[in-house]
Amino acid sequence: MRVFAKSGIVIMAAFIASFGYKGRIAIAQDGNTRDKDDIGASAWAQAIIKKGGAKLVHHHYNHMLCQNNPSQAKEMRTSVRGAASRFFGTTSFTYDILTQSSAAKSDMVKQINASSSSSPLKYLMFGRMEVPWQHIMASSSSKRKYVTAISHSKINDNFTAKCMTHTWADIKRTGVKTIHISDQNTNLRVTTASRWAWAKNSSNANIRWLYSRMEAGVFGDISDAGLAWYAIKGDQNGTPEKLKAFFGNILPKQGLMEESTVASGMLFPEQLEMSALQTRGNNNVQFSLALPESGPFTLSVFDIQGQRLFHDQRNGDAGYQTIDWNMMESRPTGMLIAVLQQGNMRVSKNLRMKQ
Repeated sequence: MRVFAKSGIVIMAAFIASFGYKGRIAIAQDGNTRDKDDIGASAWAQAIIKKGGAKLVHHHYNHMLCQNNPSQAKEMRTSVRGAASRFFGTTSFTYDILTQSSAAKSDMVKQINASSSSSPLKYLMFGRMEVPWQHIMASSSSKRKYVTAISHSKINDNFTAKCMTHTWADIKRTGVKTIHISDQNTNLRVTTASRWAWAKNSSNANIRWLYSRMEAGVFGDISDAGLAWYAIKGDQNGTPEKLKAFFGNILPKQGLMEESTVASGMLFPEQLEMSALQTRGNNNVQFSLALPESGPFTLSVFDIQGQRLFHDQRNGDAGYQTIDWNMMESRPTGMLIAVLQQGNMRVSKNLRMKQ
């Protein structure tokens, strides 16, 4: 295996190209104003990471401080949370800086502090540097050597404004490793429609959804997703054609107890849907819900004798969301029935509980 070093970039070329990176990845992203292309890039990046088999442990977004476009911020939520639900079966690792700033910081610090020589972290800089700089500086200085920050955009590197005074140069002084790759606008800002036709016409609903998110942003521009491509493949020259070959028209489904029907290929689901995943040593069930309209809904779980074991009633926005049920106290076994109801719509699923 040959190792190439150039301009501070070290690429274990043979290994990465053959097997891909399977470790931990975090994403820092703005997108709530100015960079409308982030709407598409965020969704494509998550899909690349999922297909590549790496672990996306954190994705915060809308981190442009002191300025905001509400409609653009909403589109970012749709992309980031929608991709997380579709490809990872949970939105628990996603954080909207506009409403979850403290939680995002706590989680990112936790991810940095969990890093080690055997569990390094790649931190992808999709936006301006102020928020990731704050997160890094709040972490343990002894852990930063296991974190590699990766950027590609000189605009992001050097941007300063009110509330945002730190740059890529400041990131480099925090003690994390840094890699700066070539500008991804060169090959992943492609407005020729024919080069994206494979995604538009795909038989896979998730790939068509990715195409729709690109359309919702800037058609043909998913340049920031090139950072995810580099993290997985070690390749600075991703293209639509390489993505087509990589996905192979198939995105893997999240391993659910029941077959997932959350991914409908639409921006919002056309009908009420539900799937479930047993997690945390089989002590927790995470329900992934598709709500066709906004409003109150209920989720209940019954045993075969009709006894209600779990009940959650809340208001929800149309789209995709998750609900967790901690089973530590009840410890149910055997067959259960989950019932989701919203207005006159109702769907039920049989759950086969694992021990």
